[in-house]
Amino acid sequence: MYGCVRGFCPLQSLVPVAGVELPSNEPLQGISEHHAPSMSPLRMNNGSVTMRVKAKGINIVRAKLASGEVKTYYYHRATGTRLDGTPNSSEFLTSLAAAEQSTKLRDVGTLSGLIRQFEKTKQWRRLAESTKKEYRRVFIFWDAEYGSCPYRALEERAFRADIIKWHDTFSETKPREADNRISILARVLSWGAKDGPLNVNALHGFERAYSSDRSEIIWLPEHIEAFMRVASPEMRLAMVLALHTGQRQADIRRLVWNAYDGTTIILRQGKALVEKPRSFECPARRL
Repeated sequence: MYGCVRGFCPLQSLVPVAGVELPSNEPLQGISEHHAPSMSPLRMNNGSVTMRVKAKGINIVRAKLASGEVKTYYYHRATGTRLDGTPNSSEFLTSLAAAEQSTKLRDVGTLSGLIRQFEKTKQWRRLAESTKKEYRRVFIFWDAEYGSCPYRALEERAFRADIIKWHDTFSETKPREADNRISILARVLSWGAKDGPLNVNALHGFERAYSSDRSEIIWLPEHIEAFMRVASPEMRLAMVLALHTGQRQADIRRLVWNAYDGTTIILRQGKALVEKPRSFECPARRL
């Protein structure tokens, strides 16, 4: 891990328990590392009601004792804390809640905490679900590499230098992915500098590794005519929609017939959550 190796970000480690093997990667269905467990009532045959917890972020360890008995232990993955009792017992839920609380406290004042704060902002809520999914994927990487970095370290030139060094190396084989990861991190830092606890965005103005010239990748009229001669009716309709609406592939694929009233198409773009529906005159009836 670049940041931790350089020494300005403390390592986060899993503390093993004596006499028990290290946790496996086998998850227990359901608690995320940053969200409380979801609970649903479960009615028993005797009429009583208990709570069933759906949790993930928990490691299961099975150890064979000297007596030959196989015992199961549960660990909170983010902190390495051993959880008491068995799933859904009061002891288990109490120790789970304590582990979750310690995770929140541990993240305070760090990059991981800043990311969690960003996920509660209006800027985050405005993102399309597909964009949020991509951000979460990248957040996992930055959490693992620099999550424990305190705010002051995030503002230092040494932090920028370390990130750029990683970018220079990774971009040799995957320039677009390298740019994408830094762009997402830079957006979090930009929010932190403008509306959050940071004084500066250390990644402001970073230089991208990937560039391309797509100006020559165009469909000329003869290309379109050749396509329309051999394409299926469905693909011809897709071509007409793309040509005359200029919408993203995902938005075109989401269109339903009810969006077409005979003369126009009305749609709401997937990445513009607050934008009013747009209408387009549609020549599809000519097909």
